[in-house]
Amino acid sequence: MKLVSKQTISDELANCLLPGPVTLMFERLPTLPAEFNPGVANVACRVPDCPIVSMICRKLGQPLAQTSANVSGSPLNPTSIDHFKDLQPYIDLILDNGQIVSTGEGSTIVDLTVESKFRIVRSGCAEKETMKTLKSFGLTEIS
Repeated sequence: MKLVSKQTISDELANCLLPGPVTLMFERLPTLPAEFNPGVANVACRVPDCPIVSMICRKLGQPLAQTSANVSGSPLNPTSIDHFKDLQPYIDLILDNGQIVSTGEGSTIVDLTVESKFRIVRSGCAEKETMKTLKSFGLTEIS
């Protein structure tokens, strides 16, 4: 995250939240290429608890930049390869690692752009646990 964003939380807190079903949003650094989400002030970072993704990142020696698994604003949280039909013309690669066991909710998205504060952008599947962890580290919620 430190490579692409102004990290406002400790590594200890980040390690409590990630890997897992949480997406952390920070202010992007100017060193992040302009072609990556042009015109957007923030960048969202997620480390899924997925062995294949971890293995790919280890082999590459760097993180992956990837899009969300659905169209922005879509309620669909894909759980099988068939759910990607509409996106296939726009993406370079889909890795099919089998059926995903899911509640159908996406990750919990947390805005951490303000030091010592947080705002839940999307409830997702880990909202309660994420809020509890953030508060245990002294962060306060922006309403």
